[in-house]
Amino acid sequence: EELVLEASAHLEGPVLLDSGCGEGYYTAGMFRALERAGHRPRAAGIDISKYALRRAAKRLPEGEFAVASACPWRTPRRTC
Repeated sequence: EELVLEASAHLEGPVLLDSGCGEGYYTAGMFRALERAGHRPRAAGIDISKYALRRAAKRLPEGEFAVASACPWRTPRRTC
């Protein structure tokens, strides 16, 4: 929490993007910490689990969540 607040101290409206957000535990935690510090954050998260994203949306109704992968393809020579 302390790192998030320190890194966002100079920002007017911080935006969180959580890749692999799962059930949104850390996304919501960072969002709430920014709110407590007086910011008006926005949050978005992606994950490959529709079930987990449903939980994330309940945990953080202010956020936007989508089923997606940060690593859309894999090849034999390159992995994400």
